[in-house]
Amino acid sequence: MGHQGRYGKYGETKRFARLRQSGMRQTAGRTTEVKPWFGKAGALTAHDLNVQVHVRDGIPSDEGFISRLSGRVFSVYGPYRKMIRRWLELDTAITLIATQEGKPVGFAMAGILEHDLMSPAVTELLAIAVERHRQRMGIGQMLLREIEKKAASLGERRLFLHTATENMAAQKLFIKSGYRPQETKRKFYPRGQDALMMVKEIAGSG
Repeated sequence: MGHQGRYGKYGETKRFARLRQSGMRQTAGRTTEVKPWFGKAGALTAHDLNVQVHVRDGIPSDEGFISRLSGRVFSVYGPYRKMIRRWLELDTAITLIATQEGKPVGFAMAGILEHDLMSPAVTELLAIAVERHRQRMGIGQMLLREIEKKAASLGERRLFLHTATENMAAQKLFIKSGYRPQETKRKFYPRGQDALMMVKEIAGSG
């Protein structure tokens, strides 16, 4: 497909470099270090679901699950199993894991983008996925909500994402969660699909 899509103007190489350069960022006049994608094992229980679901910070041992689920869910759009492994190497990634009975059933990953004091802080939702047999249970919406809280706690003010224009289920989830379409990007994905960019303003930590 040449050098279009994520490998061109909106290329994966460019995105990867942008995330990598954001390891140290300026916030409120001081330099703030972004934490690695893995964190403490503390969990949040989803009381509003009919099943017991917890959301916790990702830990290094989750890499295999994230890679396998990414391959199953996103392979139609490109080599995301490999690409997400590259994202996990960055200190600018926030990763959350949803579990049931101690087993991971979904994940969400966001990347902190480089910015300066003259522009709003922004975070990109890089990926969100739930095991097929655990979909339509509110787990995706819960993961999205917790990613927003994480980003806000870091002083971020805006969250944006890309989703395939043909993926109506994902768009429904995002619209329900307060995201609004902003623009369509032609041949955004490595396999040539178009993407819809969606944006949501989120509250900062104050």
